[in-house]
Amino acid sequence: MKLRASDIFVFFCSILAVAFIVINTGAIVHDQYFIQTTFSWRYPKLYEGISSCLLAVAVNLLASPSAGQVNPLFKSLALVIYVLPAYLLARKYLRKELLLAFFVVLLFGSRMPFLWLSSELLCGGFLSLAILGIVSGWHYAAVAVILAWFAFLKPEMPLVAAAVMGVYLFGLKNTRKRVWSAVVFVGACFLIILPVLLWGDASFGRSLLSFGQHYFSVIREHQAGSEDIVISWENYAALFRENFPGVNSFADVIIKYPYKFVDASALFFVRGLRHFTGLFQFLVPLLVLRVYFYFRRRQQLQDFEKYILASLVGLLPMVVFAYLHIRYQAKYYPLLVLCALYFVQERMNRGWLRGVAALLIISAVVVQLWRFTGDMAMFDPSGSWWFPD
Repeated sequence: MKLRASDIFVFFCSILAVAFIVINTGAIVHDQYFIQTTFSWRYPKLYEGISSCLLAVAVNLLASPSAGQVNPLFKSLALVIYVLPAYLLARKYLRKELLLAFFVVLLFGSRMPFLWLSSELLCGGFLSLAILGIVSGWHYAAVAVILAWFAFLKPEMPLVAAAVMGVYLFGLKNTRKRVWSAVVFVGACFLIILPVLLWGDASFGRSLLSFGQHYFSVIREHQAGSEDIVISWENYAALFRENFPGVNSFADVIIKYPYKFVDASALFFVRGLRHFTGLFQFLVPLLVLRVYFYFRRRQQLQDFEKYILASLVGLLPMVVFAYLHIRYQAKYYPLLVLCALYFVQERMNRGWLRGVAALLIISAVVVQLWRFTGDMAMFDPSGSWWFPD
């Protein structure tokens, strides 16, 4: 593999990012508690993210970090797992050095690699790794095992892993490889979840909790006098019981209060759309144009685009149970940035289109760097930086 200038650039950025995390990361906050999982009799629960917890077990067992070291150590590991496969995938398709450099700047400028919740970065890293393995022609067993591990990083990931695996199997021409890929994938998933089925908690656990918290988060903005009602993630329960009497599960919400559920889903979708456009900003027109070229110009999807498109099925639970937080987009951010830049490389490389593409990309870079600088200026090393909603 020939060394490219961007290889040195991404290595330099990664070193600086890890150094920043090591120096400034504070105590464990919020859902990051899973990194404290150690080797014990209790197997991780399904809703905790089995693979994420098992990786934490391995890190704690091999490195034996102190209580103060475990958070910066795991966040640094998650950053590397997140950045490296995404960069290698972009490196494979972006031939122009400038576009690859823009990819690196947009990736780090987004602040995603610094995310406080490492499980989101692990999902993004292993998703990129799986797609990289598929398009690079790795052995089918390796791809199946990576996707099986990815499936249990977070509760909603089995849906994404199954979708990507389905597209992969459909694309295999060799029937024997197709059968054995499916066998390895199902077998690996079974081995990971078997202890949960035998001795643990196989429930998704937080679906009703998540819906209730997010429901009152979006509904409150549309209620008169809502400024007098303080609703947090912790104290929503009383209002939930008052507005949804007789509900004991998420299924009860759909069955007993279908109209409220539809209203909530519509609000979740709009809030998520707002967060999506807020994150991608000037890259949104490029993604829209890519869709236009596919449907109207009959431009075929590249292999990596097919798997990225299949993985977007993971957005569906965000509309059902909650809205699309910015942090939930971490797993998709580098992949969609790659789609936008690859589209520029292949289709907007001549005439006035080149000028439009350059303007959009430079604007996206400026906005991300401006946001990054603002976050650095407001950085608080004592807590949960960076915690995007």
